[in-house]
Amino acid sequence: MKRKILAALSLTLTVGLFVTFTSCNSSSKKQTKEEVTFNQEDYNKQLQGVFEYLPPNQGMSAMFGNHFIFVFGDSDTTMVCQGGTYTVSGEKVVYTTEYASDPELVGSTIKWSAQFLKDDNVKTIIYDDERNIINELYNIRKVKVDEQMLSQMKDWEGVYKYLLPRKAMGINFGGYIIAGGQMGSEASGTAATYEHKNDTVTVKRLFALDPGKKGKGFRWVNESMSGDTLNWATINSSGEVMSRGQSVYLK
Repeated sequence: MKRKILAALSLTLTVGLFVTFTSCNSSSKKQTKEEVTFNQEDYNKQLQGVFEYLPPNQGMSAMFGNHFIFVFGDSDTTMVCQGGTYTVSGEKVVYTTEYASDPELVGSTIKWSAQFLKDDNVKTIIYDDERNIINELYNIRKVKVDEQMLSQMKDWEGVYKYLLPRKAMGINFGGYIIAGGQMGSEASGTAATYEHKNDTVTVKRLFALDPGKKGKGFRWVNESMSGDTLNWATINSSGEVMSRGQSVYLK
C-alpha cells in the first residue's frame, strides 16, 4: 500500500509540472484535476506563436506548423539564428536545425520541454541526449499577436523558405517576422514587427545579427506569386527596387 501511494504521488507531481497557458487564470497555488491533466492537443497549440526572450537574454522566436526559428543572444554582438522543423512527443520537443547563421549548426538538434506559467511566462527545460537537464530558462514570455494584422495578412502568414542563393527561412505571424540563415555569403537573422498597407510591407527590426541594423527598417513588396513561390522585392523610401528574391510558401 505504501509503495502504491508513493507511486501515485510521484505520478501526480510529474504530470502537474505541465500546466497550459489557459489554466493560468487562477491565482491559487492549489491545482485542480483539470490543471494536472496533461492534454497533448492543448500543449501543441500553446507551443505555436511568437515568444520573446527577456533579460539577461534578448531576441525572439516563433513556432508555426511544425517549423521554428529564433534570433537569440545575451547582447547585440552575440546574436545567433537557427531555424528548421520540430516534433513533439508528450511534453518533449525536438528542434532539428535546417538553417543557421553558423552553417556548422545545420543538422544539430535541441531537445527541450515547456512549462507554461501565469502572465504568459514560460519555463524552458533543455535536455541532453540522455534526458539529463542541462539548462533551465525562466525568462521567456509569449507575445500577444495583433489579431487585426492576422486578418490583413492571412494570405501571407506562415512559413517561407528562401530560394538560392539564400539558404534561409522565415515565419510571418501576427505582426511579427523572424527570419534568417545564410543570405548569400552573409549570416543573417532578424526579429521585427511589420505593417501591411497598399501591398507594401514595412518592417522595423527589433533584433538583428548585425548590431548596426537593430532598430532600422526596410520595406518590401510582393510582386507576384506563382503556385507557392513568392516573388518579392525590397524597396527604398522612394519606391526604387534595391533587391529581388524568391521564397516558397511552406504553410
